[in-house]
Amino acid sequence: MERFSFDQAKDVSLEMEKKIKEGEAKNYSEAEKIIDMENSIEQEKKSLLISLEELIPGIKPESEIKVGINDRSGRELNDEYANELFSEDGLVDSYFDGYFLRKENSQQLDIISKALESCKDKEQWQEIQKKKDLNRDAIFAVRGEDTAGFVFSQFKDQIVVDLGCGYHARGYDFISLAGAKGYVGVDMYHGNNFVEGNGFYSDERNKSIQKIAERKHIVDASAASASFSADDMLTFLKRLPDNSVSIFISGIDANVLDGNFRYIDEINREIQRVLNDKGAFVSYQSCFHPKELNNEMTKLDLSFLGLDLYKKPKQKNDQ
Repeated sequence: MERFSFDQAKDVSLEMEKKIKEGEAKNYSEAEKIIDMENSIEQEKKSLLISLEELIPGIKPESEIKVGINDRSGRELNDEYANELFSEDGLVDSYFDGYFLRKENSQQLDIISKALESCKDKEQWQEIQKKKDLNRDAIFAVRGEDTAGFVFSQFKDQIVVDLGCGYHARGYDFISLAGAKGYVGVDMYHGNNFVEGNGFYSDERNKSIQKIAERKHIVDASAASASFSADDMLTFLKRLPDNSVSIFISGIDANVLDGNFRYIDEINREIQRVLNDKGAFVSYQSCFHPKELNNEMTKLDLSFLGLDLYKKPKQKNDQ
């Protein structure tokens, strides 16, 4: 049984006495086992975790994917560096006002997103901004106040795979705020911590999400369903169906991967294959830049932030 405070220990002792008195247990040892089992069942009810198969229909079993040992090189990711994006003085707090994640601004989000997708470069974007039907507040928000909010908003209604999610999976909170349908954390060093369900229950994570939501005036924010994998990044991507998910990567550069450029190139190709037509690949301080995808941040002239938003090119019949 886990350790408790004095008051908690007193409550547990009274509960054990009740079990014995009511005939559910013969002694304290048996009562303790019953209470542990009941607590475990109750905790499972609160879990945000669901199976990968439920979250991503058609995902292949890991046993079907063969990735050579040379493709899996790289050292453990420094979690603090990887999640600098989410620190209080990091990029998200500096460029995350919450404008694009508020329901009252959903129409402007849609207008700005479509306008940005319709232009080819930053010069054309400058011309589009002059149109009278574009809200000035929305344009200012996407250019600075809420750049991060705009980027994360592209995850709405998507299953988002966080490659190299780290020990705390901090990207989960912001992906939930964006209204994602589900979250998959992939980390070959820490994935099993979450697979076992440690520290990933609705009360705990909802509090974290609500804290950010209240500060940024975002209503109706809630924790997304989640799953985790201890695969390396390439193995997991190869398990996914075509056109199935959105992708998020934070803080994984060539140094973390020991300069394994063959591995990096293969991941770029896999990201292009699995990326949903309506989804996005968001990269912060990473070495992944798929050539066949459009980087919307270059149109906004904001590449210096190290935050990239990649989307599939629009087909003629989609425009």
